[in-house]
Amino acid sequence: MSSPIVDLLKGLGARTDESGGVVDFGAALLEYNAACGAAALMDRSSLTKLEFRGRDRARFVHNLCTNNVKSLAPGGACEAFVTDVHGKILAFVRIFAAADAIYLDSAPGTSARLIAHFRRYLITEDVEIADRTSDTAAFLLVGPESRAIAGAAAFQQIPDLPELGHTLVRIADVECRVIASSVLGVSAFEVWSPAVQAAVVWQALRRFGQPHGLRPMGETAYAILRVEAGLPQFGIDIDETNLPQEIGRNDRAISFTKGCYLGQETVARIDALGHVNRRLVGLKIDSPNLPPSGTSVFAAGKEIGRITSVVQSPALGAVALGYVRRGYERPGTELTVASPDRPTAATVQAIPMRTHASR
Repeated sequence: MSSPIVDLLKGLGARTDESGGVVDFGAALLEYNAACGAAALMDRSSLTKLEFRGRDRARFVHNLCTNNVKSLAPGGACEAFVTDVHGKILAFVRIFAAADAIYLDSAPGTSARLIAHFRRYLITEDVEIADRTSDTAAFLLVGPESRAIAGAAAFQQIPDLPELGHTLVRIADVECRVIASSVLGVSAFEVWSPAVQAAVVWQALRRFGQPHGLRPMGETAYAILRVEAGLPQFGIDIDETNLPQEIGRNDRAISFTKGCYLGQETVARIDALGHVNRRLVGLKIDSPNLPPSGTSVFAAGKEIGRITSVVQSPALGAVALGYVRRGYERPGTELTVASPDRPTAATVQAIPMRTHASR
């Protein structure tokens, strides 16, 4: 378990998988319900976290991703894809601009590959790249009560922030970066702190969250929220065979006016063509049995896609993310999912498939 608070999590009853990740705290449904109706707190310290410093940092990162990093003011942020020279996705990232640094986060386990990629293109620029994965803790505070809890723990009102906007506050006398996010379809704040002080920050968030019904949350409940919201994860829903426009996050992660960057020629050519040959979509599956990731999707007996993530949603039943060929991506399209016993009906859903109203 790559967490600076492993003992705290075990003490709360964390059940872990073979990689050490927290599956749940013994009650995934209650954790999900807390995230939707009150608040849940999740350790996400295993996320890859990189830091870029130096006077050329913004231009350098800008030239190696799909979004407009040079336009970010301190406190601003964006999603982006890091692409190779052929426009294929190497990482799905978030980029945060601070007064003296650029921070980037990505899926767990991607730091070495990302750093190698960035350093390959670092020639004469004044840029220093550091891996902050192990020395920075990251907690997700999600739910309609998350703002009240974050404010109480910081002894101040959390300012209204745009999506992925961030600011510095003190929690348990520790300087923390608080990031606003609604990407899971419910109000949420992420809290980054130095790993050596992670335990006191986690305990403060739990203490101030208890009057609001806060529960610790594991990966099972998070995966349900993620799939309902249509949020893809690199290594599960995205890999190095994908092109950026296949993911369906053009408005969040791609700038078509920023000028040249690595892979831009391919992205621009697809934009001019007007389509890609496959798209990530939501799927509602008419079966109580979840098909495994990688299961084929059919239309009129012809294989036209595959499932990448699948969960049992308490609200929606069996739902999935997956890719389908062009022409089958319209919401309401009826498809079939292969299964060991019999074919199962599936219907394409608009993304997000569900959002949760905040109080």
